[in-house]
Amino acid sequence: MCEDCGCTLGGEISHGHSHHDHRLAPVRANPQLNEAKTVEVIQKILHKNDHEAAHNRQHFEQAGVLAINLMSSPGSGKTSLLEALAE
Repeated sequence: MCEDCGCTLGGEISHGHSHHDHRLAPVRANPQLNEAKTVEVIQKILHKNDHEAAHNRQHFEQAGVLAINLMSSPGSGKTSLLEALAE
């Protein structure tokens, strides 16, 4: 199977490989789709989220606003906690 795109799962290369390296692993009769694979991560997956959060924190700090991120499972009491704190 092609290590980059898995194009040989059906036994034959289904497209040209000019867009990635031609390193082909041996094609097995019944490849498993859930086999472990290594993926190189070039940047943090949540990089954009971290950037936006830092931007929001800066605005909250400048405005003197205390912002709290409250996360938990549905039904765990987040709203009840906020209502009790509001009183």
